[in-house]
Amino acid sequence: MLTIGVISASAASALHMIAVAENMLGKKTYIYKPYIYKNLEELKNIFKQHCVHISGWLFTGPNPYYVVKKYLKPDYNAVCSTISGNEIYKYLLEYLYQNMGNSLRISIDCPIQDFQIFREALEQLSIPHKDLFLQQYALDDNISKIVKNHQQLWDSHKIDIVFTTLHAVHVEMNKLAIPCTRIEVGINSWRQAIMLLEEKLTGFHFRESQLGIICIKIRNYDNFVSDLGNYYKVQKIELLLKSNIIDLCQKIDGYLVEKGNGFYEIFTSRGSIERYNEEIKSFVDEVCITHRIHILCGIGLAATVFDAQLNAHKALANECISDKNSICIIDEGNIIEHFATKNELHYAVETDRPFLTEKLKEAGVSIQTYNRIIFIMEKMAITTFSAMQLAQHLNVTIRNIQRILTGLKKAGLIIEVGQETLNKRGRPTKIYRFVECKNL
Repeated sequence: MLTIGVISASAASALHMIAVAENMLGKKTYIYKPYIYKNLEELKNIFKQHCVHISGWLFTGPNPYYVVKKYLKPDYNAVCSTISGNEIYKYLLEYLYQNMGNSLRISIDCPIQDFQIFREALEQLSIPHKDLFLQQYALDDNISKIVKNHQQLWDSHKIDIVFTTLHAVHVEMNKLAIPCTRIEVGINSWRQAIMLLEEKLTGFHFRESQLGIICIKIRNYDNFVSDLGNYYKVQKIELLLKSNIIDLCQKIDGYLVEKGNGFYEIFTSRGSIERYNEEIKSFVDEVCITHRIHILCGIGLAATVFDAQLNAHKALANECISDKNSICIIDEGNIIEHFATKNELHYAVETDRPFLTEKLKEAGVSIQTYNRIIFIMEKMAITTFSAMQLAQHLNVTIRNIQRILTGLKKAGLIIEVGQETLNKRGRPTKIYRFVECKNL
């Protein structure tokens, strides 16, 4: 069962939000744990201490979320309720109803992030509000500074009441016997936040229930051993590589299987791979730079171990045609390649066009390679291309590309449409385009 943490400055608000969530989602669906803070500085420690055990976070108001947000990854399951114009109008109307003879002489505070919302809400009121004082604060501002601003307005008889968004300010105003109302997020905003978190957790459960397998292999292992020329050197470098792989396993919560001959498999979840994709890319680059080892990295995603492993091995085989460090991912028949330059290629693994399949067999070119070229052309919005252009964007050698283009030309899939000379001494560069054919 997944656990949801509810963060609030007030125990009553946290329990109220939990009651709303249980009413919407049911008591048996999730476990709810309230976390109460006295000041915003405590939030960092609360989050870091408990984030490992919490699947998702709800915040009863925006301020604690703004503080914790800097420690969250973009896809983290955290949702906050925000104050809207409706809440502001609610408190203004309640005050007017209780004090019919008074004008709107009010001092209001709000965080910088919500200042525009407050200002627009007040400007839309069709009643006089020349004595409304709106002050914004940064989350790291001292509470005493905000309290002092309100107190000065009260002592100079410019206001009749304070509206605050901070629990600590509300407490201090009561101590000073200054009339004060706490502006809190409404139930409807809570419901929207709870529904959004439910959607996030549903996606989270799907990602965590699917498998991800990372295959790592030293490129051209036999040549690698031959170049070192010493069995002990090979063992030392493999131990260093294995140490790096174990560090990666620890980060992504993976299980390592050593297959031998410089080949390793890491079993983990789709969610971990998606969350730590930057760490996986950094691992590939770091191994190459630190140990001068060129490795292949293929990732397979699927609902079963067999399919994930099959996809990972296909991805690894696909990597063999690339001459630079990259990561290939196969997910439901689609390939995604991540290069060190942070370029990405997305293309299909298979095709349902028999005529094209036959032509590619004749050319000696795989459907993956064909689709990679098509993707590059669509991405660059070009209809003609040279061998050099494709080599640069596909991260392969010019010789490899020339072999591929020769095969495609022989099979009648591309034709030469011209030449261009880049410099006076060099040979002209051939320009190609794909043949237009209904069967393709």
